[in-house]
Amino acid sequence: MPLGDILHGGHEKRYLEAEENADIISMLSKIESGNYKASDKVHFGTVSPAIAKRIEEIIGIAVEGFDVDIKARQLEHILKDHGKHGLTDRSMSNFTDIAKMEYAMNDPDDIRKAGKTRAYTYTRNGRNKTADTILYEKNIGTKSYYVVQAVADTKAKTLCIVTAFIGIEGYKKEAPQLT
Repeated sequence: MPLGDILHGGHEKRYLEAEENADIISMLSKIESGNYKASDKVHFGTVSPAIAKRIEEIIGIAVEGFDVDIKARQLEHILKDHGKHGLTDRSMSNFTDIAKMEYAMNDPDDIRKAGKTRAYTYTRNGRNKTADTILYEKNIGTKSYYVVQAVADTKAKTLCIVTAFIGIEGYKKEAPQLT
């Protein structure tokens, strides 16, 4: 079903008018052509003070001033699981939808803990730990746009996007899962 068929009202209009990140679209094209490295990334800027405060309340890690990135390997994951031939769904079959993830992150309707991720680990007291994640949810009509972000207190001071997808409103609201 085309995204336009699942959207409605003012949420739809704001979503359709949301800015697309041209660097994401360029990286997605490189991924499709195989002309990229898994470590290539797109930089989104830094965490806003308001979002940083909310993340600290949820996870307990002060992240104000941290950078926000998405690595090519995570964009590849989004395409594999949620793209045109997605193994989980096809909610991100259009590059322009993927390129609007900042819309969900900059002004989310909800931010909540989303469990742990094996995609990002860090070392604490000589032990490898899986990173906590938070889930941004932004209503876009009859569905919501979700972005999952790894949060680890590391020297790199960078929060990394793990995945993004469009799904039913209130996804995993009650039970955080291993992402």
